[in-house]
Amino acid sequence: MAFPLLFSAARWIDPSLDADVYADEPWIFGPALASMSAISTSSPSSPPCPEKKGGGGGEEVGGLVEDNGMGLTAKARRKHFLTERRRKEWVFEPGKVYEMEFSGPWLDLAEFRVVLPGFRVDILKYWDGQPLRFLLRNRASGEVYLVVEFDLVEGEEEGSDGRSTSSGEEDID
Repeated sequence: MAFPLLFSAARWIDPSLDADVYADEPWIFGPALASMSAISTSSPSSPPCPEKKGGGGGEEVGGLVEDNGMGLTAKARRKHFLTERRRKEWVFEPGKVYEMEFSGPWLDLAEFRVVLPGFRVDILKYWDGQPLRFLLRNRASGEVYLVVEFDLVEGEEEGSDGRSTSSGEEDID
């Protein structure tokens, strides 16, 4: 029952979101151009974009501002690409390197919490064991470009809130 209220708050922050959390494989969709914290572009021959100072500030770190001719900040870019028409007008150029940062103050993976205005929700309370998966894919064709998946592994020792207090390392296959 809490999800509809939380998702309404999330859509207030990012109106481009769509979701079906009741599906066999629940999903939340957010278009990359409207959802990414930062996007930069470069040619394959140029050096990689330097890391941002201070981290997670959501400022554009290069390329897109010069390349799109709009001079948009991260906030203005996300607002500009809220409409499907504007997203369809954008063309990702073959051969160009696109660097994107996915972060935001609303998702705290270190604490397994969703933080929205007026709400702090413990994800573990509602977690049913499924992995948390982020896909970068073409919505029309279904072609997948990138997958980042988090599997929560229960530790041997748990704190009072159920989170693992183990600091052991796990092999990544």
